[in-house]
Amino acid sequence: MFYAANHLPQLGQDVHIYRCYLDQPLTPKTSSLLSQDEQTRAQAYRFEHLTRRYTACRATLRWLLGHYLNLSPDDIAFQYTNFGKPTIHPQQNPNHLQFNVSHSDSQAIIAIHQGGLLGVDIEAIKPLDDRDAIAQQHFSTYEYQQYLTLDESARTWAFYTIWTRKEAFIKAMGEGLSYPLHAFDVSFLPHTQPCVQAIRQGHGQPHPWTLRAGRFQVDNQDYLSACIWQGEPKPVRGFELQRDGTVTKEDELWSENLATSK
Repeated sequence: MFYAANHLPQLGQDVHIYRCYLDQPLTPKTSSLLSQDEQTRAQAYRFEHLTRRYTACRATLRWLLGHYLNLSPDDIAFQYTNFGKPTIHPQQNPNHLQFNVSHSDSQAIIAIHQGGLLGVDIEAIKPLDDRDAIAQQHFSTYEYQQYLTLDESARTWAFYTIWTRKEAFIKAMGEGLSYPLHAFDVSFLPHTQPCVQAIRQGHGQPHPWTLRAGRFQVDNQDYLSACIWQGEPKPVRGFELQRDGTVTKEDELWSENLATSK
């Protein structure tokens, strides 16, 4: 599952978002990229496919960061916040790279940039028996009221649109579930720009946020994804890490209109 590194661009001031397929055969070389702690965590999964996906995701992350940091992937050292968010050790990160990772089923997305806080989320679109109850419990009052105006046929997509955007923001903040989901609103209605619409007093940052959203299908499964960063809008470049080891551009995945929240 190693890719053609000569196809990877320099980061510059862009945001780079990679989409990769995790259900790939593992090799000893792939597993050797992981730290001892990561290998222990991989083996702790009860099911082999979860071990395979975790290993593939961490190895891919290390391979990508190794490219941007000009380091061997297995030499990269991570630090973890009190809430478990990984960051690159400062001594290896003179350009202040930020990264974030999310996975759902066989798909993962990895976002990398130089700048402020960064978060991503991806979700496979599947029916939920308790969808509306989850929405009532976790969405803000404004979001839930707008959600209820939608026809039943539109609610599943709306639910996942809200969820991915809120999760991306929470992951960027890096405070886990201690950051209340109802403390901010995200856009989700048809024909509206993806953005954080409001952040309640006491929960915001004195910087703008920029949000991008994407949707795609793999093996007849629909996915929604979101990427948010702290800062002004800047170019986003999308890439797919193919199963045959090639890297292809997919900028159009992230080409939706963008907006910022002040």
